[in-house]
Amino acid sequence: MILQFTKMHGLGNDYVYLDGMTQDLTGVDESALARAMSQRRFSVGSDGAIFLYPTEQADAGMRMYNADGSRGEVCGNGLRCVAKYIYDTGIARKESVTILTDAGVRHARLLLADGKIANVSVDMGKAEVNPEKIPVSGGSRKLMLPALDRVFSLTALSLGNPHAVTFLTNLDFDIEKYGLRLSHDPAFPEGANISFVRPVRAGVLQARVFERGSGETQACGSGACAVAAVAVEEGYVGRGTPLVVLLPGGALSVTVEEDGTIILTGPATTVYRGEYLWEE
Repeated sequence: MILQFTKMHGLGNDYVYLDGMTQDLTGVDESALARAMSQRRFSVGSDGAIFLYPTEQADAGMRMYNADGSRGEVCGNGLRCVAKYIYDTGIARKESVTILTDAGVRHARLLLADGKIANVSVDMGKAEVNPEKIPVSGGSRKLMLPALDRVFSLTALSLGNPHAVTFLTNLDFDIEKYGLRLSHDPAFPEGANISFVRPVRAGVLQARVFERGSGETQACGSGACAVAAVAVEEGYVGRGTPLVVLLPGGALSVTVEEDGTIILTGPATTVYRGEYLWEE
């Protein structure tokens, strides 16, 4: 079975995009395909796969899979790329588009310069802080969790997918090793994306994010939103003020509005299009 795909990334957080709106993906085991295509060096290579599908609820729907084939509810970088894709391909040739995710409908605004997409701004909704809905066990979203030889103070929340944020003075350590332990701690029944954060200066934070199912990525859009939400809680920035989150792949701008709505802004890049021979 030959499948058409597009490779895209948001600040190095790269996914394979498979368009079920223009090709028939009926019967395809999406989880298995995501695992196969995500293998670096042996396949296309990516942090996961995103499948587009038609829906009456939005301009397009998206299903996200991590590199290990597990489902992800929402992806900030993926949302920006989907918005660019449906604009570039003519599926929805307008500057404001809607995308249905497992976490609900998300609104994206395309910021154009000379007729080309310079950045994409996405309404990521409000952070969920109810421990039961994140979910986090124990009844509190403020956690002290051991990982190997360290103990981390974390704040849990959800952006449609579970996150936990910890503020540190130094990020020069093995994020993969500690992130894996924290991500799969029993405190997180469904796992969690772990953001390790260092304040740089007023309005600027550095972050490294371990994503459940993918490991440390070059950038995590929902992770940057989680960082911003906790930064507002901790007094690093006020509501309505843009916060720059520096990730290994580059910078994202995040604003927590007065009503708690989180706006994520950053680039979306198409790398190439190709054909994949799928032998299930």
